[in-house]
Amino acid sequence: MDPLFQDERVLFRGKADGLLVTTHRVREGSGSEFTSIMLEEVCSVRTMRIAWRSLLAGCAVCAAIAGYFAIASLRSDHVAVIQDSQVRASVFAVFGVLCLLAFWVSGFSAVEIASAGARIQCRMSSAKAVAEFVATLESAKNQRYTLAATGRHAAMETADSN
Repeated sequence: MDPLFQDERVLFRGKADGLLVTTHRVREGSGSEFTSIMLEEVCSVRTMRIAWRSLLAGCAVCAAIAGYFAIASLRSDHVAVIQDSQVRASVFAVFGVLCLLAFWVSGFSAVEIASAGARIQCRMSSAKAVAEFVATLESAKNQRYTLAATGRHAAMETADSN
């Protein structure tokens, strides 16, 4: 990261993607490839859950239903059918368990910060991290506006008194 401005402080540092929120800007990236948006220029903050988790849940449900039907077919009296059904039931059960595991492990949220000319997208592992990041960003932006409004008000009072 470039050196901080004289009165700039780091408020939030992400674990990945080089995400950083300071008292003056939000920045993502490192080295020669980065995006930096001054807090006054932030237009919106959008949070979203990644949609493909529902696909994993659907696969797990399908596998569980298929496994149920495979187990139900075990009621046959033929030995070859029973062995074949047991193998199918085992495969479907393992596939269902793997899908459920992937469903729980793969969850993450994405946050997108937008300005008129740039966008920063980053992944966060939990809803708590997203809430903390958004609260920090909004608070810092509000403090910048308050500081700017107070400075403008003081400047107008000084101009009026002259």
